[in-house]
Amino acid sequence: MFFWRKKQPASRPSLIVLANCVHVSLALVLRKSGLFSTVDSLEVYSVPEGNRQREAEKLAAADLILTIEHGEAFGPLSTAALRQAYPGRIFSLPTPFFSGTVPDMAYLIRDGAISRAPAVMGDYHSALLLLECQGGFSEADIVDRYESGEAFRRMDVKGIWDDNLRELKSRELGTSIGISEYIESRAAEGKIGEDFLSFNHPREGLVNHIARSFARVALGPKAEIPPLPASEHNLYQDALWPLHPVVSEILGLPVPQTPVLKTPDRLGGERLSIREFASRSCRFFNEGNACSEFKIATPSYLRNRII
Repeated sequence: MFFWRKKQPASRPSLIVLANCVHVSLALVLRKSGLFSTVDSLEVYSVPEGNRQREAEKLAAADLILTIEHGEAFGPLSTAALRQAYPGRIFSLPTPFFSGTVPDMAYLIRDGAISRAPAVMGDYHSALLLLECQGGFSEADIVDRYESGEAFRRMDVKGIWDDNLRELKSRELGTSIGISEYIESRAAEGKIGEDFLSFNHPREGLVNHIARSFARVALGPKAEIPPLPASEHNLYQDALWPLHPVVSEILGLPVPQTPVLKTPDRLGGERLSIREFASRSCRFFNEGNACSEFKIATPSYLRNRII
């Protein structure tokens, strides 16, 4: 939840940011710009259903509202409902979800719920490792194939990139701010691997792009936003899932020399080699012959891109 400060008369507008876990860093960089009298933020998906109407009514105190597009399931906090309640004040962007650089990364369902710890990376999993476990490969073979990158060659890595970029562009229709153009330009520079910690946790570069784009749309093309440094970005406490060298090779991106994964801080913040991650994941999936109980939850197109 957030705590409201009394609105002060000023020529600078007040702002509320409605987002997912990126709300902390996005609000911070906008607050530090000095362009707004106040900047508050709210993590919408954590608001209980019974509190949504009350939180939506509080937004009347804000001059401007920057929100990730939230669908009808969020009721009075959905973007459509907010546009109707507060016309002229709403600026939106698509959820910054992009799995093009991590094509095997997925959420999984087990017993009807998203599977969380004790998974190796919390609620992030490799669908590629799961499917090879379900296919009856030995742990040694699975780990070798994943580490060497041979396993990724049975995936349509470029197809997943194209699918996700196409899907992202469709979600940008009608939004005030887009991120697909930024992704394409960073890929052309060979630097897109520096912009995501996971498929839904952008690094500070993309956060800065969103903040700058919003300020220029809402306040004018000359609005400047000092960039958020990595040291102040809250999402670095969570998982780090870098590009696999073979994925980089297939996508024509610079190949990382020593890719290292990091578990979320809540699970110890441990640094893992690709081999160690694959080995632990296999043990997790195979414990008690449980691998058959898992199903891929997202991205929806992932299974169709694995041969």
